[in-house]
Amino acid sequence: MKNQFFGDKHDYFKYDLWLQIAEAKRTKNLTFIPMLTPNDTTKEGGRVSYSEGRRRKRLYGFLQFCLVPKRRSITRLREFFCDEPFEYHPYRDDDDKGFQEGSWDAYFKAVPREWLCDAAILIDPDTGLETKTDFWKRHPQKHITYRNIADLIGRCSGSSAVVVFQFLQKLASQREPDLNERSERLHETLGSAEPNPGSVHWIAEKTSNGLGELAFFVLGVGAEGSTGLAGILEDYAEVHGLRVGGTSTISLASAAFS
Repeated sequence: MKNQFFGDKHDYFKYDLWLQIAEAKRTKNLTFIPMLTPNDTTKEGGRVSYSEGRRRKRLYGFLQFCLVPKRRSITRLREFFCDEPFEYHPYRDDDDKGFQEGSWDAYFKAVPREWLCDAAILIDPDTGLETKTDFWKRHPQKHITYRNIADLIGRCSGSSAVVVFQFLQKLASQREPDLNERSERLHETLGSAEPNPGSVHWIAEKTSNGLGELAFFVLGVGAEGSTGLAGILEDYAEVHGLRVGGTSTISLASAAFS
């Protein structure tokens, strides 16, 4: 991600969902793992005109306050979470050079283990999971690998849940099949992880033509972290007009939210 994105409508969805999971699961820790890269000259992050809707009023006001150039920095979240009932752990949120030597491997391995216990963990890559295309090979800094997630899950404990940001592909008709394929691949990669994360869920924007451009993968760590997670996501999706799916909920989600 880039600081030039901070506070846009995607962040409003992202942080609200993250907080909803943390509150519903009553986690102790709120851990933020941004995959920060330097700002560039593109106009990405310009989706700043959005309404409060049914999400958190305080979060909306804070993000709107931050939508001026000198405040568009994820370090500002430290101010917001001072008044939330969690121990907030931002991992290298002031370092846009975390990507080194062609991968994020060392970056993820250095996340303090205590921040991964009884935690709601948000991983925020620029684009999402690695792809099968050459784009990922040309721009590895924009993606998280399946192995990165498996390594992190293997260091988690307690009732932790992991949320991973994902932009969907441009071809609308392929967005849901692609999400389901990624969920299956992630599930297979995580099969040997201890504690085993169980099901891989996704939650995504919904439009009249299918899915929107944004989704999140959500994984509970072990039996304790997975308990109740599907219900939390289904309730959130119903309130906000979203779609849910995943490795064990695809049929249920299609029936409930089509």
